[in-house]
Amino acid sequence: SAVRYAGFASTVSCSGANFFCDDGGAVCCSLPTGFGFSVEFDNLPAGTQGQGYTGDTCGDFLFSVFGPDTKCWNGGGVRATHMNWFHS
Repeated sequence: SAVRYAGFASTVSCSGANFFCDDGGAVCCSLPTGFGFSVEFDNLPAGTQGQGYTGDTCGDFLFSVFGPDTKCWNGGGVRATHMNWFHS
């Protein structure tokens, strides 16, 4: 099953302008400049996790959130440049 996940311009909440990816997992989604200060994973299945990264690829780990349910991460000014989700 696919998961929709999005990087937001807001530093305080997962709302407003965003850039999203929608895939079956294990795909590195690159966020455009200005997005990724908050990241939301919609309806993560049990046994999965969403992760965010800094740098040029899905390499420099920044955060993880765990399913089930929808999860929002706020960076407080830190920006995720890439994001993905996968089965733990």
